Amino acid sequence: MDDIQTTPPAASGGAIRRGEAMRNATSRGHQRVARIRRCLAAGQPSEDEIRRMVQTYLAQGGEVHVCAPAYVLPVQNAGAAAIDVRS
Repeated sequence: MDDIQTTPPAASGGAIRRGEAMRNATSRGHQRVARIRRCLAAGQPSEDEIRRMVQTYLAQGGEVHVCAPAYVLPVQNAGAAAIDVRS
């Protein structure tokens, strides 16, 4: 016989992957909660702060893009074909 050692798949392999997935999900959940708390603690910016941020954005080469309103976009429905309401 060959000297190659073969080991059967570990019965707990799936449990390890599930445990890692749970830890990752928990970590992401904690990150979401921390971000929400930071946003709430920062408060809403004043009109002057918003104006300054927009001016800074535009001064750095930022562009303003105007998106079409939702009612002129094709409507997608799994039960029906796409309907273009622009016509």
